[in-house]
This record gives sequence, structure tokens and C-alpha cells, in this order.
Amino acid sequence: MTLWLLPGRRQNPVKPYSATLQHSLGYSRTFNPRNLEYHWYLLWSQTLSDLIADIPNLIVAPQFPLWFVPSDDDYVMVEEEEDGDDPEEVETDAAQSPPTSLSPNDDEDSIHEGISVAPTVPEPNAKGPLVDFAILHVMAEPESKDKKRYEGWRITQVNVGLLVEIKRYASRSLKGEGLKRALEAQIGEAIEDLIQQAGSVFLDDEKKQSVLAIAAAGPYWCNATISRDHVQSTIHCLSSNDPSYTEPANNTRKLKWSTLLHLGTAKSNNRLQTIYNKLITMGVLPTPTV
Repeated sequence: MTLWLLPGRRQNPVKPYSATLQHSLGYSRTFNPRNLEYHWYLLWSQTLSDLIADIPNLIVAPQFPLWFVPSDDDYVMVEEEEDGDDPEEVETDAAQSPPTSLSPNDDEDSIHEGISVAPTVPEPNAKGPLVDFAILHVMAEPESKDKKRYEGWRITQVNVGLLVEIKRYASRSLKGEGLKRALEAQIGEAIEDLIQQAGSVFLDDEKKQSVLAIAAAGPYWCNATISRDHVQSTIHCLSSNDPSYTEPANNTRKLKWSTLLHLGTAKSNNRLQTIYNKLITMGVLPTPTV
């Protein structure tokens, strides 16, 4: 089988070697004596970063919060004073200058027609899980260099393309069928979490119809494309306290997951290639010339 190389590891002998060391660290009885899942985050962080290394507007986000705000939240949001302002950009004190009306060009967090921009105001009633890793698809447009914080580009849209949930590896003393059953149990826990996470993604973005997902136990993993129809019951449970939510017709489809693969093998890399190709369809921003 032809081995597809992750973009970040092509013509770079350091990256594969680094991944090998991270893989060994996860298995190490000396430096990971409690078999913690955290030690596998290092290998997965490297793998995901190498996977999208040649796509500038795909970003690996560890511990990404999948928040959504229930429609019955009547909290009045108040923007924090000078929230996010860089010191060198604040020229006068707000109390000493007269109030002025803001236009979309003045307000850094205004919402342009047809463009989704995340607000910076606090939302205390927002709820949702943290995913171990997410790959975010980001869109941007050129911005005036007068606003130093943007470095010439303003983010206009952020979309979750891939969810990754990692569990600890099975007991290192297991082999054969015992190891297989233990891995399936660990992967099952990751899948349960991903179902909840996908439900939160769909609640946050009513137009989104599917999201890619990886469930992992140490270096073993499987994947699926989770559609809105797959998690209707989860969406209903998460929205049970939302008076504006209407339960759809019961047409939930069964979700199918791939077979287990081991990171670093030819089959694993080729499966990652299919995920890479799907992420590319979300759109690639050209790299600006210097």
C-alpha cells in the first residue's frame, strides 16, 4: 500500500522522528506510569498540525469550547470596557471623550451582512462541552493596517470542521482479544462524548449539517462524519429547556464508524488523507504574498 505523507512531514525528517518519540512517550511505563491520556495529546497535537500544515486557514484548537446560548437566556449582555484593546491603540480615556455613534467599520466586533463574527461580550449562561481538539476553518478579509491587532487580516467566520476526542490507552498488559475489547470500550466513551459535542456544534450553528469526528484511545482511532440527522435525540435533550426549540420528526439515522487504525501505519495515513480532502472542500485561503 502506498503511504500518503502528512503535509507537515514531507521533506522534513525531524517531524516523523518527533512523532515517533511522542508515540514512545505515551507508551512509556517510566514516564507515563499511570497510563494517562494527557501523554497522548502530544502525539495527536503533532499529527493534527502536520495534517493541515499546508492549509493556512485551518487551525488546530486544543480544549476548544463548544458553547451555545439557550434562546430563553434573557441576560442583557454588556460589553466589557476596552475589552481586548491593545494599550498602544487606546489614545484617549473614554470618560474624557464625547460619545460617538459607531459604524460597522469602527466597531471591531460588528456583524456584517452575510458574515458570521464571534462576539466578545460575556455570555454567562452559555453551556457546552470542551473537545480535546478541534480543527477550525477560518475565513478572513484584508483589514486596515492601522489596527495592529489584526496584522492586516480580520477574521470574518469560524467553522468547526473536525472534532477529536482522546481517551487513555488500554492497559499495557493486555493482548489479543482482551486488548481489542478494552480499546473498543475506550473508543466507545470517546464516541459518546463526540455525540454530545456534535449536538452542541449543531445548536450553535443552525445551518451546519455535518462535522467530521475522530474518536481515539492512545494511538488507536476511528472516524465518522456526524450529520445533524445522526444526533437529533441529543440535540433535543440539549434543547429541552429552550422554549423556541421544536422537536423534528423522528428520522434519526444510524451512525457508522470506521474500523480501528493505529497512527503511523499506511492505512492510518491514507485514512487521514480522506479527512484532509474533506477539510479542503471547506475552502482554502490563498497565502498572501509578502
